Amino acid sequence: MRIVFALALAAMCGGCVTNDSVRFQAKAQQEALIRDGNPALVSRKKNSLVLIRPASRQFASGARPIYVVGIYNLSPGPVEFRVADIGAAQVVNGQSAALRVITYEQLVTEERNRQIMSAVLVGVAAGANAYSASQAGRYGANSTVTTPRGGTYEVHTTGYSPAANAIARSNAAAQTKP
Repeated sequence: MRIVFALALAAMCGGCVTNDSVRFQAKAQQEALIRDGNPALVSRKKNSLVLIRPASRQFASGARPIYVVGIYNLSPGPVEFRVADIGAAQVVNGQSAALRVITYEQLVTEERNRQIMSAVLVGVAAGANAYSASQAGRYGANSTVTTPRGGTYEVHTTGYSPAANAIARSNAAAQTKP
C-alpha cells in the first residue's frame, strides 16, 4: 500500500512541474529549423555560419535557459566573435522583450559568489551549532518550597551535566565535519 501511495504522490507532484520549450523566429539571413526534435536558428553571413540551439529540449519554467552556439568560419582568415555582440529577445503575447546574454565570466563570478555565500552560511550554522552544544548540559529551575512551619521560599536551582555536554559537543562536531 505504501508503494502505491508513493507512486500516486510522485505522479501528482510530477504534474506540478511545468516545462517551457523554445521556438525561434528567423530574421533576414536566418533560418529557423527543427532537427531531430530540437529547434535551432541558423544565421548565414558572407564569412560565417552560426547555429544556435537550446542545450536541452525543454527547461523548467522560470529556470535560466542554456543555449549552444556553433560558429563555422567560411573565410580563409580569422573571424572575430564577441558575446557582447549577441542580441536575444523573447516574444510573449506579441510583445518583444530583450533578454540578457550572460558571458562566461559573468557566470564564473555568479558561481563564485554563490559558493562564497554558501561557505559563509555553513560557517554561521556551524558556529551556532557549536555555541548551542557548548550550552548543553546546563539547566536551571525555579521552585517554591514550603517548610513544615508554613514558610514559603522561592528557590532557583542550576546545574551542569558534563556527560550531556560532551554528547552534544560530539554530535555538533560530527555534524560540521566536511
